[in-house]
Amino acid sequence: MTTQHEGRYPAPPENYLPALEGVDNLWRRGVKVPVTMLCDLDRLDPDEAIAGGRDFLNDPNGLEPGTNRSRSYWHGWRVARMNRDPDGPDGIDIAHRELTRRIYWWLNRSYSDSRVAREPHRYADLERAYRNGEAV
Repeated sequence: MTTQHEGRYPAPPENYLPALEGVDNLWRRGVKVPVTMLCDLDRLDPDEAIAGGRDFLNDPNGLEPGTNRSRSYWHGWRVARMNRDPDGPDGIDIAHRELTRRIYWWLNRSYSDSRVAREPHRYADLERAYRNGEAV
């Protein structure tokens, strides 16, 4: 998996790199693993993710892309499908909820007037993991 887009989110700690390689190996074997960690999201190609989302919006009844497409593309397609009908049968799943929670925490953690600052107990696990050098 390419790492050319790194830097938007926290880098993975060295001890987490084998887990990310495991995700890549599963993808190569045809197993689709949703993105839940910021350090994994950071490895995706945003242009491919946007293309996947656009393709879903252009053909919402089309087949789910296979692993012949990039994981970035599949992620974008999957997110667009869930966002189309969040409460439907293909609605937002636990993996996407967790990723959304992590993105919200990361983008708002430095703002004193944010929910992250007002309700730190909701994000204490992420803050503690980040400060301890763990994958977030």
